[in-house]
Amino acid sequence: MESYGLTAEECIKGTGLTLEQAWGRKGGMTLDQEFSLYRNLLNLTGDRHLGLKLGGLYLPQTYGIFGYAMMSARNVSTLMEVSARFFDLSFSHFRMVQSQQGQYLAQRYELRYPIPDDLLQLFSDRDVEAAFTMGHGIGLGRSYIDEVHLCYRDEDNISVYEQHFGCRVRMGQSHNAFLLPVSCVMSELPWNNE
Repeated sequence: MESYGLTAEECIKGTGLTLEQAWGRKGGMTLDQEFSLYRNLLNLTGDRHLGLKLGGLYLPQTYGIFGYAMMSARNVSTLMEVSARFFDLSFSHFRMVQSQQGQYLAQRYELRYPIPDDLLQLFSDRDVEAAFTMGHGIGLGRSYIDEVHLCYRDEDNISVYEQHFGCRVRMGQSHNAFLLPVSCVMSELPWNNE
């Protein structure tokens, strides 16, 4: 938020959080406090695509041992198995479900619980972009993704999303997802380590 000229104090104003909580040094935060914090961030920045920027900060090492486990996956298939098995160790408000749809493997992100309408785009963007950032960080290029699905509507900006993700984007879907060709699941990853 500093890149927007904002201080931590401004970001947590009215959330009931202390700076120590916000920095993760003492205690946690409730779901309502997290929603208040992210609502502040949206209002303070006025950036409807803030979620894409936040998701880009989630490098593999951000996830701790979970990130290193994904980095060491042998291939895309193993990566997806590890991701699904340990996804609860992530920060997400979604749960991961995998399925095959014809010639595609779908990595779906379904809501665990209701998210307020004014925050759905931000959290959807953040988590889908975080998955892209993670994939890139472990050697899985964006070219592997053929299509992105988003569970909200923003058709006026669909070209922004298609340019950002480098593939077709479908909005107003029942869940967030990205589709990979089944043919890539055995592709080896560069840092695989049994």
